Amino acid sequence: MKGRFGGASDSEILPTAGSILSALVKDPTLHPRIISLMPSEQQIKEAYERFQDSFNQVLAGDRDKASTRQERETLNRTLTRFAALVDLAAEVDPTLPQRTGLNVRAEKKTSTLSPAA
Repeated sequence: MKGRFGGASDSEILPTAGSILSALVKDPTLHPRIISLMPSEQQIKEAYERFQDSFNQVLAGDRDKASTRQERETLNRTLTRFAALVDLAAEVDPTLPQRTGLNVRAEKKTSTLSPAA
């Protein structure tokens, strides 16, 4: 597991880790703040439902596409943050991408590129 600091020398990683620890000690709200920025199940659900509703309204001709784009961008940002968290956690638990449904796109791409039997 190389990670963000895997290529750093010992003389580089120790000061970086020290700076991070110092910042966390100086501001005890920093770590909880970072964690709080990850989307919750409720936030994902709400973004999904808003986009789904907006998309269905456009299909029915009842809503403009600009507002649907905004809802899609919100969903995209929410899912991107969630996926980044899953990617990080998958270094410890490699089952997470499959368990969260994030491997679905990769499997579909792979299956469409596979030669026919």
